[in-house]
Amino acid sequence: MDKHLRTIVGGRSTAYEGRKDFPRGIEILLKKAKVDPAFQDLLLQDPVAAAESIELTLQENEKRILVNTPEAVLKSTIKKTFVPKQHIRTFLNQKAPAMLALVLATTVILSASGGSEGITADDMIAYEMEEATDKMAVLQSALEQYKTDHGQYPSNEQWLEATNPLERYVGTNYLFDPWKRKFHYEGVQGKSGKVTNYYLESLGLDPDDPEDNIPCPIVTDAHRFPLN
Repeated sequence: MDKHLRTIVGGRSTAYEGRKDFPRGIEILLKKAKVDPAFQDLLLQDPVAAAESIELTLQENEKRILVNTPEAVLKSTIKKTFVPKQHIRTFLNQKAPAMLALVLATTVILSASGGSEGITADDMIAYEMEEATDKMAVLQSALEQYKTDHGQYPSNEQWLEATNPLERYVGTNYLFDPWKRKFHYEGVQGKSGKVTNYYLESLGLDPDDPEDNIPCPIVTDAHRFPLN
C-alpha cells in the first residue's frame, strides 16, 4: 500500500491532512444509505434527489463525483460503509443538519481529489483503513469492559474460537476488518498468569506485508498497550 495512505494512530490518514474540501455531503449520503434501504434505492437512482429529500445541499464537486461514479461502485461503497451503532438512529431518522453535526464530530473518510473523477480505488482503500480503525476503537472499549467484568482480557484461545468472546459487549461483525479477516489479537500474560494486556491490529489490505498493518488507536485513558 502507498505510504501516503497509511493511517496515523488517533487521527486521519496523511493523505487528507490539511484538506478543507472533504465531501462531507457524500459521507452523509453513504451512511444514510447504509442504514436506510429505501434511501439507498433513491441514491442509486438519483443522488441529487436523494440529497434534497433530507434537506442536504451538495457542493458542485460532490455532484460531479456522484454523477461520475458507476452504480456498481457506489453500491459497493455503501455496502462497505461503516456506521457506528450509536450513530444509526441519527442517520436513520434525522435530516441533514443533525447528520452533518455528527459527521463534523467524527473522522472524515473520503477525499474530494480529482473533483469530477468519482470515487477512486485510493478513496476505497483509505475508507477501509478508517473503518478498520473505527472498529478497533469499539473493540478496545469492549475489551476494557470485559476486563472489568472478568478480571482479565480474553485469552488467545478464546479469540481464535468460532464463537464471539465479546458477545455480551459487541457484535460479531466488529471482530472482522474490512477485508473480512479477524483482527489480529495477542493477549499478554502477567506474572499471575492472567491476560493483563494485549496487542490489537488489522493486517491491512495485504496480510503478508507487515508495513500494511493498521494498529489499534491508542486511547490512553482506557488502555496502555505493550511496548514493542
